[in-house]
Amino acid sequence: MRGGPALRFPGDWNNWAFISTDERKKLVFEVFTFNNWGDLNHSRFFDIGLEISYRPLTALSLSIEPSFTKGRRYLQYVETLNFEGEDRYIISTLNSEILSADFRINLSLTPDLSIQYWGQPFIFAGDYSTFKRITEPMADDYNNRFHIFTEDEIFYSYNEKEDANFYYIDENQDATIDYYFKDPNFNFFEFRSNLVARWEYIPGSTIYIVWSQGRTGDNSYGEFNFVDDVNNLFSIVPHNIFLIKVSYRISM
Repeated sequence: MRGGPALRFPGDWNNWAFISTDERKKLVFEVFTFNNWGDLNHSRFFDIGLEISYRPLTALSLSIEPSFTKGRRYLQYVETLNFEGEDRYIISTLNSEILSADFRINLSLTPDLSIQYWGQPFIFAGDYSTFKRITEPMADDYNNRFHIFTEDEIFYSYNEKEDANFYYIDENQDATIDYYFKDPNFNFFEFRSNLVARWEYIPGSTIYIVWSQGRTGDNSYGEFNFVDDVNNLFSIVPHNIFLIKVSYRISM
C-alpha cells in the first residue's frame, strides 16, 4: 500500500513455455509464452513473444524480438487519500496491454571496426475500473479485505479547472463529496535506440562514436490502439545525444 499496511494477496499459478529451432543455423526462430492465473480470480496475465535471429554472414547478425502482454489485476493500488483524519487506500481493477519489440544489428566491418544498433519501441495502455477501498487488508476472507464503491458512492466527472477527469467519492452518502482522485487511466509510449561505432585504431586504444535517440509521451485515454499509439509515438520530437569517447593505451 505504498507505505501503508500490507495487503494480503491470494496465491498465483504460473507457467512458462518456449520452443526454438536449431541455434547453430543461420536462421533461428524461438516462440515463448507466459501465463498467470490468480486464485479467486484476482489476476490473469498472458504474454507471448517471438525472436528471429539471422546471421547471413559471419560478420553480420540481425535479430528482432516482438512481444505482447495482456493482463488484469484486481487489486491494483491507485492512491492514498484522507477522510476524517484517517487514510483511505484506493485500489482498483487494472486491465493492461503492452507491446514492445527489440531490434539488434551487429556488423563487424574489420577485426578493428564494428557497428552495433539497438532499438525498442514500447507501448503500454492501462485502464482502471471497479474502484475499491481497503477495509481489512489481512482478513482471512478475501472479500472482507476491501469494499467496492457502489454507484451511490462514486461518480465520474470532468473538472474544468484541472482540465482532467476525476472520480468523486461520497463515502457516507450524505450528498457531500468526501474525497476525490484523478482518473488514473494512461497510455505510455516510448522509443529508445543506440547506434555505436567502435574503432580500435591501434591495439588497446579505441574510439567510440555514439548516437542515442529517445522519444517519450503519454496521455490519459487508457485504451490500447496500435495505430494511434504508433502515430503518437513518432510524432514526438526526439531527444538526440551524440557522444565521442577516445581512449589511448600507454605502454609502461
